Amino acid sequence: MSLSFEAKEAIHGIRGILRFDANGLRYFPYGFSPCLRSFQVALWVAPLQALVVWLDLPNQLAEHPDANHYLILQALAYLVSWLAYPLLLLPLSRHFHCRERLGPYLSAFNWFQLVEFAVMTPILALGAISWLPVEVDFVLWLFATAVLLAYEWFMLRKGLGVEGITASSLVLMNFLLNLLIYRAADVLS
Repeated sequence: MSLSFEAKEAIHGIRGILRFDANGLRYFPYGFSPCLRSFQVALWVAPLQALVVWLDLPNQLAEHPDANHYLILQALAYLVSWLAYPLLLLPLSRHFHCRERLGPYLSAFNWFQLVEFAVMTPILALGAISWLPVEVDFVLWLFATAVLLAYEWFMLRKGLGVEGITASSLVLMNFLLNLLIYRAADVLS
């Protein structure tokens, strides 16, 4: 399967997910290879992550005077954040008896990161350059985060076929895991 075909299918799938249509998940194929290829999205959105880190760098230099050290740790945090959640899901998917659905779910989750980065990058960038009042930026961030977490819940619920409470727990786990990863990078800087 070619990359362009997979990307077209993923876009169709994302459109369905954005409408909370479970049929959108059928565009993400079963198998280990498509799942692995979906991690290329990390490379596609890395420039957006780098932009936010770069725009926020002047704010961080007060706390972290060694910019190179800070940037390296932010890059490592980005890499770890892309790998930690899928690695945690491997044993959990066995426990919840949904291992066979993990590949398509992770493919959908990874491709959906295009949406998440498209939504969050402007909000984080505006916050980094202090273009909006802190309160307004926080409300925007909070609203966008809540909406994106609802989509993540939907993908878990329909993609893995887990119960609602399990999907909620996994969404919370992923959210807290990312906070922990980036906080650890911040502390080590």
